[in-house]
Amino acid sequence: MWAIKANPAMLPFMEQSEIGVDYCTNYSIANIMCSSINACAKGDFLSWGMAYSIFGNNYFRISNYKLCAARKLNSNNALGISFNVERTFQETYKATYLIFPEIAYFGNFEKLSYGVHVINPFQIISSKENHGVALFKTTATYQITDASDIGILLSQDTEGNQTFAIATSYSIQNKYRFGLAYSTSETPLTITIQLPIRALLINYETSCNHYLGFSHTFSFLYMF
Repeated sequence: MWAIKANPAMLPFMEQSEIGVDYCTNYSIANIMCSSINACAKGDFLSWGMAYSIFGNNYFRISNYKLCAARKLNSNNALGISFNVERTFQETYKATYLIFPEIAYFGNFEKLSYGVHVINPFQIISSKENHGVALFKTTATYQITDASDIGILLSQDTEGNQTFAIATSYSIQNKYRFGLAYSTSETPLTITIQLPIRALLINYETSCNHYLGFSHTFSFLYMF
């Protein structure tokens, strides 16, 4: 489920197929819905993922439909691609659509993993404003011990926005996981808690925005 959002090339490295939903309070802004449903299937030749997300209300709403596919090149490397259809609705205007792909690479080695993820890559070589914004991301994670890791993220879009983030997580009894992240974005601090209950994984995330205060996200992931 997380691979669909973070890097679709991570899909072949899933241990099991997954389906999940999440809901975000979106900084307690009234009448704003922010939620998604995701499903991933692990396959021998290709691994697949699909997602639907919605943000907004009756007056302004962005809906995104996504289909992902990824394949391992060998035991350590994989390539992935996503296809997105994004619909933007405004009450007094005609709905608009943006169709764009994502291209990704992910390498998973003994203690180090890293990835490259480009969203809407054709906008990088286009100056047309109606083609959306392209985003380039690169990540690296190092496994410090069996229970802890540390990772970094660097991103930049075609509007000149740059973000650096560093995150660490720690697992207790190889079950409960706690995470802490710092980012140079407008949401600098994020705390996560993961609680597994048999095949169900419950994830709680809270983040703080400079202007809007705290947001809370609840995710439920079922593995089969």
